[in-house]
Amino acid sequence: EDQGDSSDSVSIWQSIWLNATNITHTITYLTQHNFERAKESAEQLEQLYTSLHASAIHATGKSRLDQLMPFMLAHISECACPSTTLARIIPLIRSIIRRSAYLLLLIENPTALAQLVTLSDASPWIAKQLTECPSLLDELIDPRSLFQLPNKNDLLDELRRLMLRIDEDDLSEQMDTLRHFRSSHALRVAACEITGVLPLMQVSDYLTYIAEAILETSLQLCWQTMVKKHGYPDSNETINAPFIIVGYGKLGGIELSHGSDLDL
Repeated sequence: EDQGDSSDSVSIWQSIWLNATNITHTITYLTQHNFERAKESAEQLEQLYTSLHASAIHATGKSRLDQLMPFMLAHISECACPSTTLARIIPLIRSIIRRSAYLLLLIENPTALAQLVTLSDASPWIAKQLTECPSLLDELIDPRSLFQLPNKNDLLDELRRLMLRIDEDDLSEQMDTLRHFRSSHALRVAACEITGVLPLMQVSDYLTYIAEAILETSLQLCWQTMVKKHGYPDSNETINAPFIIVGYGKLGGIELSHGSDLDL
């Protein structure tokens, strides 16, 4: 569609959002645009609109949401099952409304918004990950990095650089960094998997590389912390810990999936 058609479409969706309390009208329009559960979607939009505009949310957040929603709804309407995709994305909207910088990120980065809708449409797991950790939205800004996976050595180098920026006594920040590193790279793997960039066999490989990088880094952190508190065992000073982590099960077999835990 040309830019004029696109602008007209967004303008109509803006009207739908700003009049979300008119459920009958919304149902009619959603039905015309192939929302497979139009009544349910209309009710979800009405609840979202009413709850946000009745609560004590900062005016900036409301203004940005009013700006974002028409573009988001226009994208969602182009999905195979728009009602399903909308239902997956609404929890994310609720999670970021009080942190309106994320709303601004999606407004200012149309590519990130398009990726959010596409990936949420394809994967409920990705939608859930983004809802639980909205900072992962940053990963959607640049498709070149989103769909390009580093090898294990690159993963280790990146994680080392991240950890070097943190005070060695700040355990909480170290753990948060490890969690975010894991989540951001797992999101990349999932994005590559559902878009066909990465075959299933290589998904397991990359998830295992991520786990190994985190384990190697965690081992080194634990060793440094223990030595600092208790000194070197047998007074044998060494930079590297003189013990190993043994992975078995899916980790040992390089067969990790997105929901796997680690057998050690």
